[in-house]
Amino acid sequence: MVRDIARHCATDFEEITTDQEKAIAAFLAGLPVREAAMQAGINRGTLHRWLVSDPVFIAAYNLARNERAAAVRHELRMLGTEAVKVVGALLTCAETPPSLKLKAAFSVLETASEEHFGSTDVAEIKLQLKEKVRRRKDRKEMLTHFD
Repeated sequence: MVRDIARHCATDFEEITTDQEKAIAAFLAGLPVREAAMQAGINRGTLHRWLVSDPVFIAAYNLARNERAAAVRHELRMLGTEAVKVVGALLTCAETPPSLKLKAAFSVLETASEEHFGSTDVAEIKLQLKEKVRRRKDRKEMLTHFD
């Protein structure tokens, strides 16, 4: 799946490496940075660098996260009718404790919100990264000016 995502987003750029693919898969499995790096067979610093400055990796990772979230939303929609009935019954039942009603209401609101993890366009990410570097440079110049 990750390799297909990489091919999809890296049209004009080199594809992600096997190590990058492994790191993305580890993240999608819920592993934190240290364990994801170990599973990919790389240094934690390398993985961090990819996360903050490699546009192709960032685009592939964002796309993988968006696609995973879309798949989960699809599964939730499949169960949606039954879930809405259950939550509706909880919310309207006089015997339901107020704390449970509040929890159910927040759950419904959270599920209904759309998730977006960032751009999947490599060119757009490159521009964002350049802008971030420019802002850092401007901040640094401003601070040295006041020293």
